[in-house]
Amino acid sequence: MFAITLLVCKNWFAVKAFEKSVSRTLKNKINHKANKKSIKHELKGSETTIATKQYFLQHVLRNSDWDIYCIALNKRELIQNLDKPPVHKNIYNSLARQILEKVDFNHSTHKAVRLVVDRSKNSKEILEFNRYVADHLAGLLEPNTSLIIEHQTSVENAGVQSVDLFSRGIFKKHEAKDEKWYTLFKDRIKVEIVEFLSYFQLRIYQSLHLRRLPRQCYVDGL
Repeated sequence: MFAITLLVCKNWFAVKAFEKSVSRTLKNKINHKANKKSIKHELKGSETTIATKQYFLQHVLRNSDWDIYCIALNKRELIQNLDKPPVHKNIYNSLARQILEKVDFNHSTHKAVRLVVDRSKNSKEILEFNRYVADHLAGLLEPNTSLIIEHQTSVENAGVQSVDLFSRGIFKKHEAKDEKWYTLFKDRIKVEIVEFLSYFQLRIYQSLHLRRLPRQCYVDGL
């Protein structure tokens, strides 16, 4: 399953809500019985139980100024119906382009949009990625709105940890028909797109100049 998930925080209060929720969940659910050697410093979607995720969500739902955007494509179906193996970076860029276009980056009076990306690239790839994103978002932002792009590890950023939790639920829904976690937060999903194969059969090789986008992004307003 190819999937990209965005967590969009509309203001500082939403950002702080996620930071507090992650901190409380780590303290009260993950590390409450841990010794110094086994303390964990981040939440991971693949390792966190449903009960712990529900505790995290319970606290973050006290703020409503955030939305989830996601887009997915069936990887197996795509591979089975193409003559050649797909170019993965082209798929991710095509998916990312569509979901970014669905976000209203001018939802407030803030003069900056901060995009935090799960760090997985070297210095050269980061520069290339930043140029691509800046060029793409230029037409979606007001002229007086600046764009700040940061690449941080999940340990460094609570928003990146949070979007990983949501991304796991979306992935499990489409990949394994497991909606237990997804059902708990689905009302916070503003846009969920499942792409049909025919679209990508026509377009997948038309983006050779694009660089791969990450699966998860975290956006907040400054």
